[in-house]
Formats: sequence, structure tokens, C-alpha cells
Amino acid sequence: MTTIINDSATANDLISLGSIADIGSFLVPCLGFATADQLMAEQANNQADEDTSRGLAIGGRACFQPLFSGRCSYLPYNRGDGLEVQSLLEGDPRLQLGKPSWARLWDKDATKPEGAYNVGLMVEGRRQFSTWARRTTKRPAWWYRLNDGSHDCATAWSRHDGAEQGGNITIDSQTRLYAARSGRGAIYTMRTTFDNEGRPDGFKTGLVLVEFSILDRDPTKDDMLKVQLVASRSAISYRTDRAAEVHLEDLDPVWQGLAQKARNTFERFCKPVSDEVEQWRVNFLDQRKNYLDQKRFSRGAATFFDGIKSLSWQEALQVVQEPWQLKVVIDHHCDSRFDTSVHRSDTNGSRVGLMLSRFDCHQERRAELQRMVSDFVAPTDPLWSYSGD
Repeated sequence: MTTIINDSATANDLISLGSIADIGSFLVPCLGFATADQLMAEQANNQADEDTSRGLAIGGRACFQPLFSGRCSYLPYNRGDGLEVQSLLEGDPRLQLGKPSWARLWDKDATKPEGAYNVGLMVEGRRQFSTWARRTTKRPAWWYRLNDGSHDCATAWSRHDGAEQGGNITIDSQTRLYAARSGRGAIYTMRTTFDNEGRPDGFKTGLVLVEFSILDRDPTKDDMLKVQLVASRSAISYRTDRAAEVHLEDLDPVWQGLAQKARNTFERFCKPVSDEVEQWRVNFLDQRKNYLDQKRFSRGAATFFDGIKSLSWQEALQVVQEPWQLKVVIDHHCDSRFDTSVHRSDTNGSRVGLMLSRFDCHQERRAELQRMVSDFVAPTDPLWSYSGD
């Protein structure tokens, strides 16, 4: 498969820089070709890798599928240099503050393909990374649904003197590529933080600054990529109306301007919490309130629990309309009769799974109940996967 980049490309066409729909690339070392014909000729001269997702193997080096933009073409190296937003935001040990990191692009004794040169593709715009918090009893199990998973970040690039990189390639309204041999880059993040009741209680912001250059002028030495981590900073705000400001006063004006550019990109294209997570949070808290009201019997009227006590478990499942109601039915009806273990009780999750599998209903109804389990029942059960010490 070949990726053609032009002004009408969509987000799903973005670079096979590592996957069909890349969301995390930041800096991608490539072989550049002045014309598409040169790269196509090199493709014809090299046997395709058996794993088609990895593309060609040139000079003993695996590469991803090529990209074409106008006359120029690029062949991204399949490397593991930690130059994705995920690795940089996690603090890749290969990149230490003030200490350059070196990666060999091309062996001095190997012959480059005709017309090929070293270049870096810099990805600017909306990117994504993931976080996973360490599990602890200080947090309810469902809280991790708010914290863990994918988050937006924004990247920005400039030349070393602060000027805009030239020759940008528009991917979509949120993403551009630049091809250059050196540059300065910034990654800006801002995430909403939540308390143990699921309420927003502030923001966590972060900033990573990186510069790179390609050194390949000396034919007696290997072609090298030099990358240096200039700054990696974070700040926390305990206000819900204002993000924390990352300290920048000690940086030169070019870095300050680039950091502001990344922040502006974030504010334009990114969100501190995704729509999906926010929708789940609001629905979950609403369901939890209904469930807790049911347990307290605070309304003085006949409750849903009163109505299902006299029903069989099959009949009770049939009347469930909302996730909190399914939780009530499970609390009352999902007991040891759904254990399959000979020596001890099954986990709560195993019991519920067996109960739903035995429920006499259409597949659509079973899928609906399973979604309720995933969205509400399982996250509220601290013993969901617990089967004893």
C-alpha cells in the first residue's frame, strides 16, 4: 500500500508512519527522494518484506510504506528511537536532559539508493498519548476509567531561529507534516483531573521541548541523527477554571514562542477530556445516584427493588431498562447458583457472565445488558475479579 499525501487527504490517510491511522508520531527519520520515480525504482529493485505492514528493506534496514507528496517522496525508517509523543511524555530513558542522543541513519560503507538523502518528517498538530495509573485502594475502581486511556496533546515545530518550517504538507485541518534536516519541536498536554467522586478538580499540564539535526556531510562517518531533550516540565492546577502555567522564564525566546504555539494548537484542536469520557462520566454519576437512592429507600415510595423481589431472575432481567436497575437485579438474584467452581465461589464477574449467558433473550438484548455491565455494574464492584486470597 502506498500513501499519497495532498491537500485533499483525510485523517485516516495520514501517513502509514507506523500504523494505518497514525496518532502518535512526532519526528520520523526518512530517506527522501527528489522524485517519486526514484523511490518507485528503488521499490522495484528491492524485494518487499514478508510482513507487508513493514514495507521495504533497503540497505538492510526495514522501512514503512512510502509517502508521496507532489514530486517529493519519503521512505520512513522502521525504527524504535522513541520519537513518538508517547515515549517522550513518558520520559524515555534514552533521552536525558542536556545529553544528546544519537541514532545511526546510514552506515558509511553502505551505498544509498540513487537520489536518496536523509530527512526528518516533523508531525505538527493534534496527537494522542495514553496514561495508566497504578491501582490503589485510595481510588474507586471506576475512577481509572476517567484517568486511563487516550488523551490529546499538541505538537509544534520551528526552525532553530524560530521561523516557520517550510514546505509543509497538509494532512487535514488538524495535522501537517514538515520535511527538514533540523528543527525544534514542542509537545504540549493538558488533562482534566478528577477527585474520588468523579468531579473535575483541576488540570495537569505538561511540556516537552526537543531539537534535532541530521549529520551526514562527512563521507568517512556514518550518517547520524542527533536528538536532544531540552526541557520536560509539568504543572498542576487545583482550579477548574484555569490551567496551570508551565515555567518558561529561563528559556530563550524561540523556545518560549514555540511552547506558546503548541499551546495555541492545543486550545484550537484538542480537549483536556475527551467527549467519550465526559459522556461516560456524566451518565455513570447519574446511574450511581439512582442506585444509591434505591439502596437508601429515601423516597418512601415503592422501589424498583420491591418490584423485582418476587420475580424470578429471568423475569427480573426482562424488566431492566437502565444500568442501575441491572445492578439491583444482580445484587438480589445473582448468587451461588451461578457458581461453577467446585472448591470456592467464582468471581462476581464470572457469576454475572454466566447469568447473562443463560438468560433467555434475543442476542440484541443480551448485548444491551452486557454494555450496562461494562459501563456501570463492573466499575462499581470492587470484587468484580476477586476470587479470594
